[in-house]
This record gives sequence, structure tokens and C-alpha cells, in this order.
Amino acid sequence: MMWLTTKISHGTTFANLTPPPVYVVGGHTVNHEIMSYLSEDELKYEICECKNKLKTHLGHTIDQFAYPEGQPEHFNEKVISVLKKEGIRICLSAVHGVNYHGTNPFYLKRVMVGFMGTEFPF
Repeated sequence: MMWLTTKISHGTTFANLTPPPVYVVGGHTVNHEIMSYLSEDELKYEICECKNKLKTHLGHTIDQFAYPEGQPEHFNEKVISVLKKEGIRICLSAVHGVNYHGTNPFYLKRVMVGFMGTEFPF
């Protein structure tokens, strides 16, 4: 799966993207706030507004997300609870590593090939 991170600005269009299942577009908040620092109301705004903007551009709702910054201190059980309440099924961290069958879908790791010299692991 390829994760696209795109900031939506005025006039942005997704019309030229190849249709799924080649990739998945997921949310990443509106203002790139550290989610663990936010109140539940602020979390709900960041998640819902992001989902609404993406739905407007994509024509369908999203159910995947990635935590801004994505290190363990940037998300917690409160964040995960709000994500789940708002219909998110999967949320990627930026913690380096691979995932195995049974990995909690709100603690997914990733290998960011090319980031800080990271090579493809396989």
C-alpha cells in the first residue's frame, strides 16, 4: 500500500490520480497538530474537518489516517478512541518497523524508504 500525504489547498484536484486500489488516500489532520496535545473537541475538529475536506475532493469518505509526526509520544489511547468514534479503522505511525498479522491497526509502523538513508528492507 502506498500512503499519499498531500496538503489540500485552494484549487487542489485529485482528478489526475489513478483510481484505487493502486493507493489509499488517508487523513493527516487539518493543521498538522500533535494529536496527543489536543483536547477531545480539538481532536474531533482536526479529524472531522480533514475527513470532510477529503470527501469533498475524493467523492467518498476515508477511513485511514496517519498521525502527524507519528512517534509514540504523539498519539495515545484518547487519540485512538476519538479516531475510532469518527470512523477511522487504521492509523499509521512514523515508528520504523514492519507489521505482522495481528498488529493493532492503530499502532502500525512503516519503513520510509529514502528517509534519512533508509533502504528498502526486502
